[in-house]
Amino acid sequence: MKNQTIMQLGLTHQCAHIHADIKRLIPESDAQQLINAGFIDCSYGNDECPSYYNPQSKEDVQIYAVDDINDDYERVSDKITYMLNHNARPCATIYESIADAIAVCGSIKQ
Repeated sequence: MKNQTIMQLGLTHQCAHIHADIKRLIPESDAQQLINAGFIDCSYGNDECPSYYNPQSKEDVQIYAVDDINDDYERVSDKITYMLNHNARPCATIYESIADAIAVCGSIKQ
């Protein structure tokens, strides 16, 4: 992801700097899909990866951008996958595509 896009997504909560190393691995096209779907950055420093939510959604659901690390927390590739967090509970499904993660995120109901 380009630095300008990182700043655009992180502007609301001033969290562009959090997990910036992982955010730079997110493909720019994926970041643009997040923006187009209304998502903004809600990353926290005590999380392991960046997170994004749609403030227009009534559901408590976030998309996590997960980097490819081993058991020693060493990055083994630049691949990014996505997973959802709903009501503070991580969902086990890993999404290879941001479009799939966005679609599922939008279909979750209480």
